[in-house]
Amino acid sequence: MMNFNMNIEDNNVVVNLLEGARLYSREVYKSLDNAKREDKMVNYYNAKYTAAEALYRSLDYLWHKNHYAALESFSASDEISKAELAYDKAKTAVAKAKYDHALTVYKEAENEWLK
Repeated sequence: MMNFNMNIEDNNVVVNLLEGARLYSREVYKSLDNAKREDKMVNYYNAKYTAAEALYRSLDYLWHKNHYAALESFSASDEISKAELAYDKAKTAVAKAKYDHALTVYKEAENEWLK
């Protein structure tokens, strides 16, 4: 089982990793599509694709956490700033939920492959 938890505080690095993860996910999807057409090793390529998606979602969640932390440290105490901060906190929660879902899908795909 892969560990997708990362601790990178520089969002510029995270953005570059996100771009690479998206490109990797697309390439793995092409392999999965080919495997489905040929009906060979579908479970393996599905596990690889879901792992790539979980990696992307992990990085996306990390970006949102870092962004929220940066906003929180510079946020003013007026109502508009509080509302903007709450909005970004909600976006972080959405990113976390998408990551949790991708991780669950990956675990199921990996278990199916390892049967």
